[in-house]
Order: sequence, then structure tokens, then C-alpha cells
Amino acid sequence: MINAKKNIRYFLYKYTPVFLLFTSILNEIDFNNLGVKYFSFNFVYILIFYYNLKRDGGIGYIFIFIAGLFNDVINGIPMGISSLCYLLLCFFAAYLRNI
Repeated sequence: MINAKKNIRYFLYKYTPVFLLFTSILNEIDFNNLGVKYFSFNFVYILIFYYNLKRDGGIGYIFIFIAGLFNDVINGIPMGISSLCYLLLCFFAAYLRNI
């Protein structure tokens, strides 16, 4: 019973950022449209940077690439642009973590 609880906690610890990432991309959570003047940020960028800076495994480059493709399809921009930006952000976070 204790081992099953540890497995559930490990699963939640590992995949909660992935669920947050896909939820925020599919729901188009964008704080630029709140109506507050001079206040905007992109939650997806913060999420990707934080979890790749915090953990060695991060979210996973494959998940981030697929999330970028979903974002391109939803927003109607050419395929791969968001994926490239997200992966560059991941590589920058990995570089900062290793310094």
C-alpha cells in the first residue's frame, strides 16, 4: 500500500507540469488580454523555463515540441515556430542550470 502511494506521488510529481503545459496551450491561457494596462506575460514560457531550470529531466523535449506544434495549429502560424522558440528556451534554461 505504501509503495502504491509513492508511485502515485511520483507520477503526479513527474507529469503535473506536462498537464499544465498542454492545458495552458489548448485553452490559450494568455494574460495579455486581461485589460490591465502595461501588464502581460506568457504563462507557457514561464512554465517551460521554470521546470527545465528546476529539474534535470525538466518537462521533456518531446512533450515541449509537441506542445509547440499544438500551439502553432491553434494560433494559425507556420508549423514549428513555437516549437523552435520553446526548445530554445529549454536549451537556455539547461545552459543556465549547468553554469
